Amino acid sequence: MLDLFTIFSKGGIVLWCFQSTSQIFTPSVNALIRSVILQERTGNHTFEHESLRLQYKLDNEFELVFVVAYQKILQLSYVDKFLNDVHLQFRDKFKNELETSQWFSNFEFKQYYDRVLAAAEQWARAQAKIPKQMRTFDESLKSKKTVASMIERKDDKDNKKQGKRKKGTINNNEIDQAKVQEISKQLDFPKSQISHNGEVDEETLIANRMRLAQKLSGQKKKADKQKSPKSEKAGKKPRVWELGGTTKDLASLERTKDKPEEVGDYVPADTGVNILACNRYAYSIGCDTLKLVGKMKGTIRDLEVESDPDDEDSDDREMESSKPQVQRKANSMFSMFKSLVGNKSLKHEDMLPVLEKFKDHLISKNVAADIAQKLCDSVRVKLEGKVLGTFDSVTSTVKATLTDALVQILSPKRRVDILRDAFEAKKNNRPYVMAFCGVNGVGKSTNLAKICFWLIENNFRVLIAACDTFRAGAVEQLRTHMRHLNALHPPEKHGNQSMVQLYEKGYGKDAAGIAMEAIRFAKDSRFDVVLVDTAGRMQDNEPLMRALAKLIKVNEPDLVLFVGEALVGNEAVDQLVKFNQALADYSNSVNPRIIDGIVLTKFDTIDDKNDTQQVITNNLHSPGFKGLVNFCLVVKAVLSYPLPYYAACELLERAFFRGRPKTIFPTIWTVDRELKVWGLAWRVGVIVFTILMAIFIPHFSILMGFIGSFTGTMLSFIWPCYFHLKLKRNSMEWSAVAYDCFVIFLGILFGVIGVYDSGTALIDAFEIGLPF
Repeated sequence: MLDLFTIFSKGGIVLWCFQSTSQIFTPSVNALIRSVILQERTGNHTFEHESLRLQYKLDNEFELVFVVAYQKILQLSYVDKFLNDVHLQFRDKFKNELETSQWFSNFEFKQYYDRVLAAAEQWARAQAKIPKQMRTFDESLKSKKTVASMIERKDDKDNKKQGKRKKGTINNNEIDQAKVQEISKQLDFPKSQISHNGEVDEETLIANRMRLAQKLSGQKKKADKQKSPKSEKAGKKPRVWELGGTTKDLASLERTKDKPEEVGDYVPADTGVNILACNRYAYSIGCDTLKLVGKMKGTIRDLEVESDPDDEDSDDREMESSKPQVQRKANSMFSMFKSLVGNKSLKHEDMLPVLEKFKDHLISKNVAADIAQKLCDSVRVKLEGKVLGTFDSVTSTVKATLTDALVQILSPKRRVDILRDAFEAKKNNRPYVMAFCGVNGVGKSTNLAKICFWLIENNFRVLIAACDTFRAGAVEQLRTHMRHLNALHPPEKHGNQSMVQLYEKGYGKDAAGIAMEAIRFAKDSRFDVVLVDTAGRMQDNEPLMRALAKLIKVNEPDLVLFVGEALVGNEAVDQLVKFNQALADYSNSVNPRIIDGIVLTKFDTIDDKNDTQQVITNNLHSPGFKGLVNFCLVVKAVLSYPLPYYAACELLERAFFRGRPKTIFPTIWTVDRELKVWGLAWRVGVIVFTILMAIFIPHFSILMGFIGSFTGTMLSFIWPCYFHLKLKRNSMEWSAVAYDCFVIFLGILFGVIGVYDSGTALIDAFEIGLPF
């Protein structure tokens, strides 16, 4: 039972609507437009709002939207077929009105709607009687997460070469000159090229494209006569991060006319050490940081006033009414140009190879597979049915549409201009408050200090509120940041006023109360900005999330920022969503304050995907060598009883007890991830086995030293440095490479010495006959 069916244009004009109940569906349709269509999230075809499920279909040729609404508790299998059939029926019925954009015509569609709906319901009843078949692998979700086009096979090389020959640029030698001359005679009669229905003949299109190819090939020959520049010698070049920057780039990035003065002497209140540029104390700050002083001044963006689209439409209508003759001439010129270039409507089959390539490219750039699939589906839905010009390729069109979709998704829903808002707060004689929240260890305090430095560069006095009263050393860390920032911007250069101060009340106090007192102190002392540092907490910790919601509700900061790591991937999305939900649930207010923005940290750890994995033994390509290393690790763990007992059990269980057909033995875990009875007996058996080995193996302690001399040095010295070189070799300096090589050398030396010493002791023990 369908509650609503409506057809409207993307401009907002409702062409036809049918409503079977008295319920108001306007909020649901508006939510669909606002949350899906305007946000470029049209790949799912389904949207749920309150108790309704809305399914939609886009017509990109005529810019139409077909929407069906029904109760989401119902399972209607015929809705997709109904949308496809009614879409085709409406296009065929009102094709002339749609082509001429007569949006206010009388679209009488009731009898066709009833007919299509009845046919769809009958089809659903017939399909329900057919027994269901198992889905193939290509139809499963797992097949969509594979990067098939990135896997190269030997058999595909010949096919690629043949494809390049077929799809390459047209060569003059491959064109039959006699055929070209014969078709070129027909080009002199443009009237005969147009059929009665206004469409271009296919032979005419082929002839025109050949003629265009001849012209382009002639220009290409002239261009080939010019000498091409000599290519540089091939060789390995050091990696240069695009957005990283080095100290050598500071001179080219300098744009100020008057360079800032050098940092003079400054004596902190708690130390008697003079701070000079690049002396001992400044070395702890970093000479590169000192060079950035005075160069981080930001600019306030101007408010862009956009013109009213209605005014532009009215201007266009006036221009069209004032020049009817020019319009007719333009139409005749357009018909001649249409006969030359033609047009093509994009189909799913045309976009599928290009979208697969783009999806694989997104996955290779650390985009999640499901997100990449949704983006490509959204682009496919948006482009399906669009008319593609002759000079536009499918790849360029898909790329431009994907770029627009990403920009639309990543565009903020609210304006965030910290400098402008801070100036406005300063005019109102109150401090601008920013609160930082996030999980443990993401860099909240460090990035708070970076933002503080940027604010000081823009002549704002900053007060740091130490509201992390839980972590040991949190207050001392902020005090260290304060000293360094005051060293970079001494009070002597700012009218004997310290640009940054720390407000702290020690540990174990209420964070919300400390933040309130800090804001009051900042207002009395005329500080411009207050940066509130909070304790790290996991998103599932309800007591700590309630404390954070209390801090934000009581103090009402102007900006709430979530600090997340760029390297954790989808885990950061889960953290952000749950933080946002917790602030809304625990605020006890009608309009709760939620997170306004996100600060991504640790971008220097992000790179293209590589083959190196976190488990070091998985990076060994030789199965025999990998098995030997795993065997040595197991022996080392077993012989070192009892500390690495769990490591030994985990290695053995992963190798033998993961379940058939992965391993030869069944799994020792139940469905609820609980240990089975015989699995517990297996672990007890491991303990008994190690005890028996320690009792009955001769000279067990010397044997432990012998095994540990090899595995210990491999795990502690050789493997970490080896894989560090494999991961970061291109971006490391020669001193770091030399250091890793030196540590590897020490590991080999210590391993040889340990094996020799333990082996000698073991031989002597057997020869002399020492007791066990």
